[in-house]
Amino acid sequence: MTTFITYIPTTSFHPSPSSSFAPPLPVHAPLTSELNDLDHPGEGWVLYSSDPNHYPLTFLIQHGHMELAKYITYRDIGNEMQLIRVCKKGDPEYSIPLHSKVCPSPNLNGPGLHDTDLSIFSPDSPSIDYVNYSLIQLNDVGIITDIHRFRDYTTCCKQIAQVREELEEEEERLTSKTLEVERYLAHAAVCTHLQPYLVSIHPYTPPTQRIPCIFAVQGPPNIKDKEKENDLDLCQVLTHWVNGPKSL
Repeated sequence: MTTFITYIPTTSFHPSPSSSFAPPLPVHAPLTSELNDLDHPGEGWVLYSSDPNHYPLTFLIQHGHMELAKYITYRDIGNEMQLIRVCKKGDPEYSIPLHSKVCPSPNLNGPGLHDTDLSIFSPDSPSIDYVNYSLIQLNDVGIITDIHRFRDYTTCCKQIAQVREELEEEEERLTSKTLEVERYLAHAAVCTHLQPYLVSIHPYTPPTQRIPCIFAVQGPPNIKDKEKENDLDLCQVLTHWVNGPKSL
């Protein structure tokens, strides 16, 4: 069971992945009776119950309650195929990434094709046309979308590996050229020739900064001896501190 949790107020619609390696997504046209329903969102939307290729799709509503998706469609959002749901026309749209549903008994070690051997889905596979035809006949939008992702990511990884190899070759070429120039500079004794001129250049002396004078401020004395509380000089100091210095 999958729960819609991402709210998408505005999205751009693309009917199928843009990669040339991916077979088209099967889009079922809504029935005339569905379009006559005032709750139907319109073209491109289908009743969820009319497509058995999806696993249970629910969405969260107020107070944490869950409801089954009624209308669904597919949209390419940020180069990622999303499954969109809406309850009725005009309601907020929610989305989740569209993936293939899990098979309860994959063939991992048995006879025949193993489900872990995905080389037949590679964009460089010699049987890519037959695989695409079989995928269309299978009519499972989740599997088609994941095949598109697999081929797209594989192609991008190969392109990155090629660029990295070219950059490494260019780095090796420039390193070799740099070492060659270093040998010329070292045997030409460039540092020895420049030394008298470098030594004759005096370092920059920073300007001196004037530090302002700091004056001590008379504060109230600590009264530790109760017997001195009646001292006249002490009372004058305290009075001067509390009332502030007298203007001259």
